[in-house]
Amino acid sequence: MKRIPLLADDRSPPLQRVVSILFVPVALILLLPILLFVILAIYLAAMVHGVRYLAFSLVGKTPANDHELPKPHFLERQAPIPLSDDTTESSQAPG
Repeated sequence: MKRIPLLADDRSPPLQRVVSILFVPVALILLLPILLFVILAIYLAAMVHGVRYLAFSLVGKTPANDHELPKPHFLERQAPIPLSDDTTESSQAPG
């Protein structure tokens, strides 16, 4: 049975083998803090947005920098819904 070499070329210099074996762990160790900072930034942004949304929903106001839709012109407003006659009949006491 033929042995499968760990590296592509077993006859490479020892220093090159050490560098190729250590490159991936060292690269992961160096890139891991950057990845953690990105995850932390996303988490903090979501927390700030969530707390801000919760605060404004509890107070019942919208934040000042949120843009509201423009109000329609008075001629473009819909007519109010007329009240039905059921309210006048229910106010009378049964005889």
